Amino acid sequence: FLKTRTEQTSLDAIMRRFTLSFSLFALKAAANITVDRKLDSIDLTLAGGPLGWDGSDWSVVVDGVMGGKSSGDVAFEDDGTTMVFSGTISLDGGGFSSVRMRALPSVPLDLSRYAGVVLEVEARPLGWSADDATAPLGMHLQLEDSTSAYDYSSAFAVPIGGDGVGTESTEIFLPMGSFDRASRFGFQCSACALDKTSISSMSLYVLFQRGAFEVRVRSIVAVREAASFPAPSVTFRSTDQLVALLQQTVAAGSAVYDKSYAEICIAMYWS
Repeated sequence: FLKTRTEQTSLDAIMRRFTLSFSLFALKAAANITVDRKLDSIDLTLAGGPLGWDGSDWSVVVDGVMGGKSSGDVAFEDDGTTMVFSGTISLDGGGFSSVRMRALPSVPLDLSRYAGVVLEVEARPLGWSADDATAPLGMHLQLEDSTSAYDYSSAFAVPIGGDGVGTESTEIFLPMGSFDRASRFGFQCSACALDKTSISSMSLYVLFQRGAFEVRVRSIVAVREAASFPAPSVTFRSTDQLVALLQQTVAAGSAVYDKSYAEICIAMYWS
C-alpha cells in the first residue's frame, strides 16, 4: 500500500519494536512451458495459468492434525482458471489452514535452473469504509523435496488493491533462495536446505491471522529470471480509511510476529 514518509517512519518504528500431483510436474509440465512476454524468459507453469487448475490435485489440510479448530475449503472458478482458497483461522490450536498438492508418485521436478517462483493472485479488496478495512493477508508457499524430512517455505503477502469495485490481479516474485524456512510438525531446522533438483510437491498456507480469509490464485510459475512487479493501486475514500488499514496491518502483522514468524510479518508490512 501507499507509504508516505511519516507512515514509513511509523512502520520502521514498529519493525524495530517487533524485530508440486504427477500430471502437474511431469508429463503435463511440458505442455505448460510458455514464453512469458512480461518476463521475457522461458518459464514453467506449475499450476493454473492458461490450462487452468486440476482440482483433483489439490486438497485442504488444517490444524486439526494438531488439535486446532481452523477450517479451509478450496474451489475452482472462472472456468477453472482461478483457485479460491478460503476458511477461518482459529488460534486455539495450530493456527493454520493450507491447500496442498498431492505428492508426486514418480521422478520429482528439477527447479535448480530457475530464479524463483511467481504467484499471480487477486489483490484483497480495500473495503468501502474504515469500519470494514482489512489487512494484507500473510501467507507462505511451501516446497517439498524428495530427499529431506523437512519442508521449505517462502513468506509473502497478498496486498490490498483496487477501489472496492471489481478485482485487480498482482504478481509476486519469490526467489528460490528465499525457500529457506525449514520446518516439520512445528520443528525448525536452521542447518537444512531445499534440494532444488528434487521438488516433489507444494502447498499454500495461511497462518496465525485470526478470522475468515479468502485468497484467489490464478497461477504459480517457475521463472528463469528474477522479476519485480508494481504494487496494486489503492484508492482511499478518507484519511480514516487509510488509518484503519494501517492499524489492521500492524495488528495482524504483530500477531504473526508473536508466533515467531517474522518473515510473514515483514512481508505484510512491506506490501
